[in-house]
Amino acid sequence: MASVVFREYLLEKGIDSNYEEFDEHVLDDKLARFYIDARKKDGTKYKSGSLESIRHGINRYLKAPPFNKPFDIIKDSQFRGANQTYEAARADLKQAGLGTTVHYPEIPDYSPYCPVTSFLKYSQKLHPDCDRLWQRSKDTFCEDDETWYCSVPVGEKKLKSFLPDLSVACKLTQRYTNHSIRCTCATILSRGKYNYAQIKAVTGHKSVQSLSIYQKVNDKEKLQMGQAISQSLTLQPSLPPPPKRQALEYQYGHGCTSSTDIANKSTMPGLEGVDVEKLFSDFDFCEASTSVRTCTAYVMPTSSNPYVFNKCSVQIIQNLNVRK
Repeated sequence: MASVVFREYLLEKGIDSNYEEFDEHVLDDKLARFYIDARKKDGTKYKSGSLESIRHGINRYLKAPPFNKPFDIIKDSQFRGANQTYEAARADLKQAGLGTTVHYPEIPDYSPYCPVTSFLKYSQKLHPDCDRLWQRSKDTFCEDDETWYCSVPVGEKKLKSFLPDLSVACKLTQRYTNHSIRCTCATILSRGKYNYAQIKAVTGHKSVQSLSIYQKVNDKEKLQMGQAISQSLTLQPSLPPPPKRQALEYQYGHGCTSSTDIANKSTMPGLEGVDVEKLFSDFDFCEASTSVRTCTAYVMPTSSNPYVFNKCSVQIIQNLNVRK
């Protein structure tokens, strides 16, 4: 614990270790010295991230019951000297190569072994006289035995090294730690679109910043994002096609000698039921002087001509005499 680390430092320096009773001025001075001199038990310096965790741990310890200190050693101006020293210490650690935090790999989710089935089988083989989840295994046992474990719990040190030792024994591609389980859980929840508050409730993280390292993108997600970008670039917005107008087509054949022939050869639906003979009664068709010429017309609709001639074959009969 961070509070124990700070207390052991004070004892080593021959200073009163009851720092809970220090006033702000004295505590600021002791913290400044601690940030510079802090070492592990083997004499090596802490990493930058570890020193930050110790600092936050001391702050939480002082503000929690039974001490309930009203000040904050991280934010309050009374501890400006200690905080400036802390920033300088962190800068020195980074220059010494101790500023990089090692993030343990997550356990892949494509394992052929189902974790639920494995846990159920494990729980069935535990010794009934021991209420601990992790029990020491027997030296020898058969698969058909009712219990595979002794009525003795596994020690703390053994639990810490269990997953790394298992990774080596099974010749896995990576060396996993117990923290890999936590990392895997957070990554799966993040991909499941759960928010930070929900993930923190499961993993026990204290801050949102510590969850940002689990926002990883796998190959499948990269492919989906690439496809989305490609579709956005290739799709062009288009206007709906204009409504089609039905073209009115006149086709008069050669050799039309009477209005009856014109009516019979007309394909205009609007002339159905019209007395064409009466309509053309004022015209004479002169066979000798009648000439026919064919043209292709493009006529746009107007107020006086509501019909549309769209590339129609039109034949015009000339030399018609109007009866006076």
